[in-house]
Amino acid sequence: MVYVLNRGGRYESFGKAHKGKYLGHKLKNIFHIYVERVSTTKNSITGKRFIGVPIHEPIMDIKGNPVDDKEYPFHLITFKEIFAGHSRTAEHYLSHLSLLPENKVLINSRNAQELGLKEDDRVWLTSKSNPKGSSTWETAG
Repeated sequence: MVYVLNRGGRYESFGKAHKGKYLGHKLKNIFHIYVERVSTTKNSITGKRFIGVPIHEPIMDIKGNPVDDKEYPFHLITFKEIFAGHSRTAEHYLSHLSLLPENKVLINSRNAQELGLKEDDRVWLTSKSNPKGSSTWETAG
């Protein structure tokens, strides 16, 4: 299982995903859409209970307020490389750090071309809530 997860999942050709109008692989166990453990948990910032079912919401800040960043065309999605992703890999931190010593920004090639960005260019990320692009330790001090 760890072997499969470390490679991002298990894949096969797209044509095998369906058999006619049905899924190519049957779900053989219960498929939970409502998850009680989630619905009985509270958001530690707002104190509100989580819903427990999949929902679609606009992008929100940590307090649950919708974020209106129309002047900022891109969305930051946090990402963690698969190495050093769990407590069982913590002892390998320094060797993993040598593989990827700096954070990278992954961007669609068309967007990069429109912005005139090339591989290994340095960029500064800003947002409506952080117009200077300061890291937490700079703003906290």
